[in-house]
Amino acid sequence: SSDLIYDRFSSYSNHSTYHYAISHNKHCINYKDLNDKVINFSHRLLKLGLNSSQVVALRLNRSIDTIALIFALSKVGITHVHLSEMYPLDRTEYILKDSKASLLICEETTKSDDGLLLEKITWVDFYQIDDTPPISVQNQNKNEIFSLIYTSGTTGEPKGVKIKNESIINFSSNHMNFITHPNEVFTHVSTYTFDAWFFEVMLPLLNGKTLIVINSPITDEKNW
Repeated sequence: SSDLIYDRFSSYSNHSTYHYAISHNKHCINYKDLNDKVINFSHRLLKLGLNSSQVVALRLNRSIDTIALIFALSKVGITHVHLSEMYPLDRTEYILKDSKASLLICEETTKSDDGLLLEKITWVDFYQIDDTPPISVQNQNKNEIFSLIYTSGTTGEPKGVKIKNESIINFSSNHMNFITHPNEVFTHVSTYTFDAWFFEVMLPLLNGKTLIVINSPITDEKNW
């Protein structure tokens, strides 16, 4: 088995080409098309001049594109940290400063109304980035940090926990016993700032299964 998140994911895109990977808002995407989207997003990231020594902050909604972007960041070896548009400004600013994030990627619905924040950090609307392919897209080194996730800070300042690529691979392998049926379907309801999303997203997609993304609010039965 591969020690790289992207390599493990792409192996399923080769073996389960037309198996559905994700469904969201009645739109389904198979593993091949999802991998194509990941590669396209990798091109976009490199167009920004990013490298593996940097951290990118994401403030995005649950979606197929967000998941593809996360895999693209993994592919090119860039660590990411998630923010919520519901965070108070002081927590957002603290995480951006503590993580040393060099870029904030957001979308129209997750831009802050507080113009001061957007003046303090370089930000970009991901869908406005040029997707013309660069010369090549290199995969990550296996020991690089996949992401940072911050504690609540109830007992002091929030602390950033480093999540390694190999930890995600081991987690996905060790919890395969949760997959009891060849056509198992998982749901994705957690915010990306809560570590439950690793279970919801990585377990199925690193084992060739199908993921259904649920819109907010998850308490609304129409979103199911």
